[in-house]
Amino acid sequence: MMTKIVLIGPVYPYRGGIAHFTSNLAQTFRENGYDLTVISFSKQYPKWLYPGKDDKNFSIGRSVANAEYILSPLNPFDWLRTIRRIKDLKPDLVILQWWTTFWSFSTHALLSDLKKANIPTKIIIHNAFPHEGKKVDKLLARYALGDATRFVVMNKQEEAKIGALVKGASIQLVPLPIYRPFDSEVISKSEARKTLGLAEDKKVGLFFGFVRPYKGLGVLLDAIKILKDENKLDDYCFVIAGEFWHDKKQYMDAIKACGIEDHMVVRDEYIPDDQAGTYFLAADFFIAPYTAGTQSGALKMAMAYNLPCVVSSGISQAESVVPDGIVTFETGNSIKLAQSICDILFLRSVEPQNDNLAGSESQDGFIREILIMDIFQKEKI
Repeated sequence: MMTKIVLIGPVYPYRGGIAHFTSNLAQTFRENGYDLTVISFSKQYPKWLYPGKDDKNFSIGRSVANAEYILSPLNPFDWLRTIRRIKDLKPDLVILQWWTTFWSFSTHALLSDLKKANIPTKIIIHNAFPHEGKKVDKLLARYALGDATRFVVMNKQEEAKIGALVKGASIQLVPLPIYRPFDSEVISKSEARKTLGLAEDKKVGLFFGFVRPYKGLGVLLDAIKILKDENKLDDYCFVIAGEFWHDKKQYMDAIKACGIEDHMVVRDEYIPDDQAGTYFLAADFFIAPYTAGTQSGALKMAMAYNLPCVVSSGISQAESVVPDGIVTFETGNSIKLAQSICDILFLRSVEPQNDNLAGSESQDGFIREILIMDIFQKEKI
């Protein structure tokens, strides 16, 4: 009998790393023959609360997950509707995504009712608490997740947080898989640079994703200034590609004050899926200077494109990334980051291949890990 699973989380047209992750996970479940129902959101956040310009992206090339858009964070009638739908489906397992305490009350309602109905649940923890959290977040997370017993975390930091938050919880540590969420055409580096208007003769470093305080862009700009002062900057170009969720002016002022404008390309916008792959194909190396945070979807994308990566030690330890193609530097240390940028291109750079670069295989491994403790006796995985 086919295993029946309900997957709850953001998918197309919602944007961002977790929507990409959920969409790819849904696709992999279906490719492996599971009876999957995806429940997504009729809305995510009120406009006044969302820091970006829009939480949806309808660009071509995005994976459509064939979801039922019935859940919202603030409407109890939607919670009841979702619970009734799940009970009607009689699934073997319900998998929920967790990344922000804004969903505390709806998550609590779902988990409480599903527990009473004896429907198994498993929570995939992207972040136990929001990146820019407050003291109340721990209370909200404990309230939301208190009726859950089984969790999947992607690094040891989150494992410790959930272990302290939910006593007696069963926690699986399964690293975020390496995968390409974009179906963009694979083109040469030269073609990618022409498309983006980047110089052919520069070493291009890429910073990709929403610009938020913990992403460490300020540390990167300080490092680029050091390269300039040491007369090592002429061969480099740095691309900042992503929507600013945090005081753009302070960064642009810093770029001007450092005198590094000629070496910076800033694209303050959400990069659509059909264009995102071009940035990775155009780059020589990827930079993740995060000062905090957990796993990084952008880093895993860069690894899928075989880019050498410069990674802060904190995020490297959280990711448990393999050393090949990775240079780490002390978190927050711009001097060490500048040196790492110089070191990174001494590593062997592998040209991107024309296949899906371990994407489906890694996602296969992820779903096997998260299901094997739950339904192995029902179905050979």
